[in-house]
Order: sequence, then structure tokens, then C-alpha cells
Amino acid sequence: MVRFRPATAALGALAGLILIVTGCTTPSAPAAGPAKPAASTGPASPDSPVDATATAPVASQTPVVPTAPVTPPEPVVPAAPVTPVIPVAPPTPAPLPKPTPPPVVVAKPATIIGSEESSTMFDNFTAYITASDGQRVSAGRVGWNTALALSAGAHRLTVAFVRGVFSAQTVVQLQARSERAYELKFATDAQVFGKSSYCEFWIVDSATGETVLAPTRVPLTKIETGK
Repeated sequence: MVRFRPATAALGALAGLILIVTGCTTPSAPAAGPAKPAASTGPASPDSPVDATATAPVASQTPVVPTAPVTPPEPVVPAAPVTPVIPVAPPTPAPLPKPTPPPVVVAKPATIIGSEESSTMFDNFTAYITASDGQRVSAGRVGWNTALALSAGAHRLTVAFVRGVFSAQTVVQLQARSERAYELKFATDAQVFGKSSYCEFWIVDSATGETVLAPTRVPLTKIETGK
């Protein structure tokens, strides 16, 4: 009996190997689990037991894209009727009154006369105007006291002096003022015992006696008389 123990052991090992190979090639049956309850077509009874093993339905794998909310169109408000604008002509301005022209003031002229001193023994001493602004005065010596009109403003006067055979003449400037009366004055040494060398001319305002033209001295000349 002792001889057959090794053979028995070898047979046992061979049988185990066959079982192992057979188990690898033969599919194993799924394990039996609890039976699924049949689907009910009606509402579950409140008394029916709830199967805790029932699985929830599997959600769809397609992602859900949220849709943008649709804004309802704004209500159309009818436009108000347009009233045509009628142009209105501006009012015609009243004519402006014509400005009253300033009164024309006519400056009255001034006047000037000469002067004379009488002499009982010899000729008189006479100063007079011979020309005004280059225009000869016709009155001459005899008209020494005839008033000569002068417009307001500057004037060039030619003045003269005569006594016997002695005379003098010069030109003076006078700024005449409206309505003033002037007088030509003189001073000389043409005396009986004088040197008869000069004559001075100046002009005064007859109303006030004010000297309006300073004295101007000129030499005396002797008038040549024919033989």
C-alpha cells in the first residue's frame, strides 16, 4: 500500500490542473440576484413595499442649452400729426423820426479900425489897415475909422503909419474872435523935435482895452516927394 501513494498524489494534481484550465475557458454564470418587480401600469398601492434596489432613470448625456428669453416687440405708438408751420412776417417797424439837425450857428464877424491923433501945426498921426489876407483895403488913410469886417479866425493884416513925409508899414497876425471890435494902435517918435526913427503897432480889444497883439516896432522911412 505504501507504493501507490505517489501515483495517487500525481493523479490528484493532474485533476486540479484540469479544473483550473476548465474554469478559465468556461464563462461563469451571472450571480443570481433578487428578481426585479414587474412594471406596474397603474399607480402603486400605498400598501405595496418600496423596492429599495430600484435604480433612478439615467439622465440623457446630451447637454441642455438654455435658450435666450424672447423680448416681446415694443408696441407701436402712432406719431402725432404734424401741424404745418406757417411763416409769420415780422411786423414792419415804425419809421424812426428824422433827427432834428442842430441849429446852424453863424458866427458874426469881428471888426477892426485904425487910429489917429490930430496935430494943429503939422500933419496928423494916422495908423490904418492897408490890406487883409493879401486883399487891398480901399478905404485907405482917409477911411482909417471905417470898420473892416473880419471872419472869426486867423488873419494877416498889413498895417501902415503916416505923418507928413514919414511912414512905416508891416504885416501882423490877428486871431479874430466873433463879434469882437478891435482897434489898431501906434506909438512913434516922429515928433517936431523927435528922431523920427520908429513906429510901433499893436491891437487892442475896444470893449475891454486888453492888448490882443503885442507891439511890433518897425523903422520909419521918409517919403520921397517929386520936385
